[in-house]
Amino acid sequence: MLLVDGHSASRWEKAILQTLGALAAPHVLCHAESIAQALSVVVTDEPDLVVVIQSRPDQYSASEAQQLLSHLPLTRLIVCHGPWCSGDGRNRDIWPLATRISHTGFFARLADEIEALAGFSNALPWTAGRDEIAAAELSTPTLQPEPRFTFFLDSADAQFQRMFASQLLALGGHAVALQDTDVLLIDIDPWSTAMSQHIAGLISRATACRTFLLTGSPDAIPSEVVEGAGPTSVIDKLAAAARPRQLRAQFVQRPQRRSA
Repeated sequence: MLLVDGHSASRWEKAILQTLGALAAPHVLCHAESIAQALSVVVTDEPDLVVVIQSRPDQYSASEAQQLLSHLPLTRLIVCHGPWCSGDGRNRDIWPLATRISHTGFFARLADEIEALAGFSNALPWTAGRDEIAAAELSTPTLQPEPRFTFFLDSADAQFQRMFASQLLALGGHAVALQDTDVLLIDIDPWSTAMSQHIAGLISRATACRTFLLTGSPDAIPSEVVEGAGPTSVIDKLAAAARPRQLRAQFVQRPQRRSA
């Protein structure tokens, strides 16, 4: 694995690099600070996978990206971008769309790439369009019927609540009253100090075994809010809405204090 990362300053970058280092330390070919440095390393040893960390728009030029793509045409590529780069797929085309993934979905994409490299699944080509990308994300086979679950979704955004609730219903969910739910989902946008009291009030009235706080800025939520809320996870709500099946899988996993 070849890891290309500039100067990591944000919390999400440091968290990804720390976790990635622990998972892939024996398999990392090089940790480069620039594409030029990375290319100088792979002259004699071509990696199976390249991970590029992008924290801001235009961090890498089009010529740099093209150099990397042309030097490693058969290598799998993940471009993990932060929240400031979410619009790059619409107004910039430096990286192929199929290679880009938000930092909140990085480890799920990494698992997919590892499966593809091991021959257990097919990987999307760099040239895949939006329709092919969407079809691949929605075509996850279900080998056995998923158990039903109950949920209570609290959101001040009526449109988001209707959309997300319909997705959960399609995945086998059943909307119930707060006191009867297995899973409590709370949309905590827009964040304010009063939201902490709102969260505590909902949790105190629910018997939920899992609580998920949904927000567009998971890294900005004070850690003490999560620590004081029991078995709670902070989730990027846009990523959850885009890939609800991945969130559904977390309903039965061992509770974690924080995830993004």
